[in-house]
Order: sequence, then C-alpha cells, then structure tokens
Amino acid sequence: AAAAGETGNVLGASLAVVRAAATRSRLEFPPGKLLYETPQLIGALRISRTGGRGAFAERPPGLGGTWSIGVLDLNGKKTVVSSGWAGDFIDLAWSPSGSEIWFDTRQGGDDSLHAVTLAGRHRVLGRLGVPLQLFDVSRDGRLLIGRAYWRSGIIGVPPGETGEQDLSWLDASEVDDIPSDGKQLLITEFGEGGGVGRGSVYLRGVDHSPVVRLGDGQGFALSPDGTRALSLRRASPPELVLLPVGAGQPVVLKNENISDYTWADWVPDGKRIVFNGTEAGHGPRCFVQGVDEDRARPITPEGTTLILGQKAISPDGEWVAAIGQDGKASLYPLAGGNPKPIPGLEPGDVPIRWSADERALFVFRKT
Repeated sequence: AAAAGETGNVLGASLAVVRAAATRSRLEFPPGKLLYETPQLIGALRISRTGGRGAFAERPPGLGGTWSIGVLDLNGKKTVVSSGWAGDFIDLAWSPSGSEIWFDTRQGGDDSLHAVTLAGRHRVLGRLGVPLQLFDVSRDGRLLIGRAYWRSGIIGVPPGETGEQDLSWLDASEVDDIPSDGKQLLITEFGEGGGVGRGSVYLRGVDHSPVVRLGDGQGFALSPDGTRALSLRRASPPELVLLPVGAGQPVVLKNENISDYTWADWVPDGKRIVFNGTEAGHGPRCFVQGVDEDRARPITPEGTTLILGQKAISPDGEWVAAIGQDGKASLYPLAGGNPKPIPGLEPGDVPIRWSADERALFVFRKT
C-alpha cells in the first residue's frame, strides 16, 4: 500500500505514489524515481493498464483554482487533456479500452460522471441525481462507485440564548467571520445552492432576520467597521474583492503577480489586509497589502501558510500567526523581520484567534 499521506495505484508489483515535499508535490513511479514535480496539489492518480502512462489531476493550492487533468508518459512529459473543473475533490480512472479517462468532481463540483479522450474530447457519461465517487472501472466497463452523502451546516448559541440553534442557510453553509457583538455571520455557500464552481457570500443575522446575498465567491472576513466583506472571486485569475454590506459597488484589489489565494483577513486599522497567496512557480506565503494599493509585499518565506478561517492577526496589527513548513506556527511581524516562536505550540497546532488582551492565542489541536 502507499505510505501514509500518499495516494497511489498498484500495477502488478509496481507502485506509483504522490508525496508532499515541502511546498511541492512529487509523483514517483516506481517509488524513489521522480517522474513529475509541481508546486500544485495532485488530487488523483491512476497508471494505465499497460503501465505506459499515468493519468492525474492537479490544481493550485489555493481556493480559486480549478482542476486540470493531465497524462504523463514514462519520461515525465505532461499533456493536459482537460481543465477548468471545480470541486474540492476529484476521482478518476482509465476506461476499459484505455482511450479515455473517466472522472467525477465532488463537494462543490457537479453530480455528473465525465469522460475525456487523450486528444481532449469531452463527453458526459451520466447526469446523476446524487453525488457519486468513482473508485475504479473494470475491464468490461462496470464501475465501482460510492454514493457521497454530505452536508455542511452552522450550529451556534446566539447572544442572549441558552440553547444551540441551526444557523445554516442553504445546503453547504460555512461560517467565515463573526463580529465581536456576535449578532451577524458572514457565510459562504459552497454547494449547489451557492452555485457550482462559483460559491456565494451572505450576511445573516443570528436573530433569523432576512439573509442578504453580498455577491459571488468565498467569504473571508468583515471589515473592522462592518461595512465591507473581504472575499475571493473565482475568476481567471482569482481576485480579492471588497463586497459592500450596504449600498455601493464591489472593489477588486489588483494584484497581478498572485495566481491564487488561500485565506485573507483585515488588519485592525481597516486600511490593510493580510493574505496567504501563491505566485506562479512558487510556494504559498503571506503578504500585506493596502486596500488602495495594487501590489502586495511579502512578509513570510515561501511555504508559510494560513488556514481557512484563521483570525491570525494580532489586535494591535503588528503580528500574524502563520504556519511554517515544519507545521509549527510562529509570529511574523507585518513590518518585516524575523519570526518569534510561540511557547507551548506543537507541530500541527492551528492558532485560530487572539485573546482581546493579546496575551494568549486560542489554538485548534487534533487529538
């Protein structure tokens, strides 16, 4: 079997694996022999029945990119046969004849099974009423599939209440920000209700007042004065957008050197943002940018990340708690300079919010 944290496909006694190596993905076939390396994420891999080529799917490590499906020969030459596929996950397998790659996209993608030839011709194998996960295809054309049941919701205790309430909106609700008074939620709908491959950003009152749709995309954070929502629009390339909560027009933050984004938040002064982004050909790192500027300044080394939903910026606007390549978080100054270690943190711990007095960090830890 493939080692922990790897995906693989067995062909007789051979094994193809994908390894995460710092900020890059390495496709090896057989293990130890590098066939392909990329700064993108590799989400699926299958070796053909003859062993002469591999089919795989890759996407940028941020939230705005889409899957592309490629074919590799044994010399590591890649040919992209299809691209632009939305979805958090993707599964693929070779057709019985080996002339097509069959695939699905899940959780934010559509509910169809697709096929693409090695020349790039696409067809729909079937439109389904429920999401299915493709595991394998037999030589006689039978599919091994699973039915995917999932829903994402929001449960919380509003101010003044004593019991939990369901604060979800549509079929896949994600809470991205909560103002200090706890009376509103910034929500992203990333399922069918939000728009496949697009997503929608909403503002919802916890008193069940009417929900307001702010625009397309992925929500990140409300501005300190509550008038704008920082969000990601899944354009090409992805864009950071300031969505007005009331009257007004969206404002796009220009940043031509950034190819994708993972997370963004406001600096408490309301004049700057900090985001985790990727430049073409490089690993992710953190940047700071004024909302009236058209270029960002890096403040951390490559391989430094922010996790979706982190409130990582200190209340005084001096520090950001970001996670390094070793999986351990440190404090990086927004002005630039060397990071400071955070006492007591272990690799894998995720800082999620500062205390109001800045003397402590709340941390998420898997057990």
